[in-house]
Amino acid sequence: MIISAKKKQQHFDAVREYIGNNYISKKVESMKNRPFDDFYGLSGDSLLETTQMIYPSYSMSSADNRRLEDLVDNIDESFSTMVLRLIDEKGLTDTKVYKKAGIDRRVFSKLRSNEDYQPSRNTAILLSMAMKLSLDETRDLLAKAGYALSHSSRSDLITEYFLTNSIYDIDLLNETLVHFGERSVSE
Repeated sequence: MIISAKKKQQHFDAVREYIGNNYISKKVESMKNRPFDDFYGLSGDSLLETTQMIYPSYSMSSADNRRLEDLVDNIDESFSTMVLRLIDEKGLTDTKVYKKAGIDRRVFSKLRSNEDYQPSRNTAILLSMAMKLSLDETRDLLAKAGYALSHSSRSDLITEYFLTNSIYDIDLLNETLVHFGERSVSE
């Protein structure tokens, strides 16, 4: 996707704002040196606000059309099985997914033939983008591989911004990551 310099700057500004609103490192740093009694003395709303600031809760959005039964039914599913199930559910083909993700065919073949396949974190993110997964679906997929998105990581926040806004352009994601001094997911 080719976008004008003005649109690209607007995009970068929106990502910068998203990072500013969600990055928790500074908030946690300011709390690290506080005596335990300061935390212990918190109650009610202030305790809830502090807890949510450090551990933001993630609720399933109704747009995901996910049911609790579906989540429970797939709790023991491996990463590989989940990827293959999602490809089928979304009416995609293996070839389309691994090409769009920029993943080598041999890597995808390992995923298909080995249920215990453990991808790199970036491979899991690339697959999520290629399948146009929602943020919740991506979190679930990353968890199957032993990974998570963190609000204390700028690259994770950038990835989260893309997923939240249904922007599935991997080249633009990589360009945005590099613009903010982060490593590309395609490296």
